[in-house]
Order: sequence, then structure tokens, then C-alpha cells
Amino acid sequence: MLQSNFLSMSARFLASAKAMSRGKQVKYPVTGMSMNPLAIYVKEHFAKNSAKSIEEGQKAMKEVVASWKALNSAEKKKYEELSKKYREEKMHEFDALSDEEKQERISASLEEKEERAKRRARKERKEDWEKTGHPERPPSAYNLFVQEKFTDLKNKGEVVTPVVKTMQRLSAEWKGMSDSAKQPYLTKATRLANHYKAEVEAWKAKVKPEKGEPQKFSNSGIDYGDQLKELKCVCAIVYAFTTCFTILQQLYIGHLRTRDCLVISLEKRM
Repeated sequence: MLQSNFLSMSARFLASAKAMSRGKQVKYPVTGMSMNPLAIYVKEHFAKNSAKSIEEGQKAMKEVVASWKALNSAEKKKYEELSKKYREEKMHEFDALSDEEKQERISASLEEKEERAKRRARKERKEDWEKTGHPERPPSAYNLFVQEKFTDLKNKGEVVTPVVKTMQRLSAEWKGMSDSAKQPYLTKATRLANHYKAEVEAWKAKVKPEKGEPQKFSNSGIDYGDQLKELKCVCAIVYAFTTCFTILQQLYIGHLRTRDCLVISLEKRM
């Protein structure tokens, strides 16, 4: 009973300890607390000149960035001061929050930063794959089925929009199909998957670094140093609790033995 209660308490503590370790030595949120001078300059421009389309917005953005580069130090000073003021206001706003709200903001910002790093890593990987000619992933059996059905519907002149409703209908149809009806799609998907594996192996051999050349590893935007510190922190907590539990267990066993001795002694006297 004692061990069960302790393990339950330890699980809850370790969950909170991990969250605390993520925000260790982080006084303010790591995102949303600042705006650089260029961002303020761009925001000011678009507040006066809103774009009517994506293409127009992209063109305007290039022009704004070019005009920013053309500004002299004195002209940029205004936006540098606004950037500093923005940061101070955000810090003042954060300092007014309760400790619980502060911790929630910090945790949310750390998660956002991690998600940004993952998105950046996916983008970099996609660009790298396109640059090095990485084979495209093959469709699954279900995706092959959907592609075929969409083609049939379009050829028959049937309306496929809204796509969400069409997908729901096709999903239900796929789930209701027998194994034998699914088999042609499964067979084709397996053949494509095997072909993809062979292409990937050929791609790996092509992009493999030359002998003696150090292989490059990307950290995907993730700070593994911080992760190692977090792991060490959690391990230290686990070790401390395990030690405490062992001591408590020994004390408890000693207590039981003492109690049994007293009971035996009393029984003899009686």
C-alpha cells in the first residue's frame, strides 16, 4: 500500500518536475515578447497600404524591405526606439501576472518555440530532398482508392465539392469494403512501397559523403544541450526519490518489526 501510494505520488511529481525543468532559468516567455525594428516598419507600412491579394502583398513586402535597407541610421532610430518600448511594455505586462499565469505563458512559449523548430526542420528537409532528388513517398492503399474514385467522379461530371463531404463518403465506403475488394489497392501499394525503398537506397548512396568527409548532422533546430540538462535534472529527482523511498521503506519495516516484538512481549506477559 505504501509503495503504491509512493509510486503514484512520484509519477505526479515527475510530471510537474519535467514542466518546471523546461522553464528552468527562463524569466520571460521566449516568444511574443519582442518585435524587431524591421517588423514594426513593415507593420506601419501595411497599416497604411493594405494589399488586395497575396501576389500584391508579396510584391509590396519586397519593396518595403528594400526601402528599409535604404534608410539611414537616424531614420531607423525611430523604429529601434519603438522596438525597445514594445519589449518594455510586454515585460511590464508579464510582470503584472500571477506566478501561475507566468508559468503557463512560459510553458506555452517554450512549446511554440519547439513547434517552430520542428516546422523549420521539416521545411529544411523538404528543400534538401528537392535539391538532392529524394524520391517521393508512394500513396497508401487508401490513398490509391481515393485518387481512383475522385478521377471517376470527375470523369462522370459529378460534383466533388465540398471535398470534406466527399472524403467522408469515400472513407465510409473504404471501411465497408471486404478484404478481397481492397486487395488490388493493397497489392499496388506494396509494389510502390518496395520500389520506393529501392529508390531511397539509391538516393542514399548518391548523397553519401565521400570517404574521409565528415557527415553532417542537423539538429533540426532543437537544442539537445537543453534536453540533456533536462534529462539529468529528471534523473537526479528520480534518484533522490528512490533513495528517500528506500529509507522510508527501511524505517517502515523497522517499525513493523518493533511493533511485532512489542506484541510478542505483551503476549508473553499476559
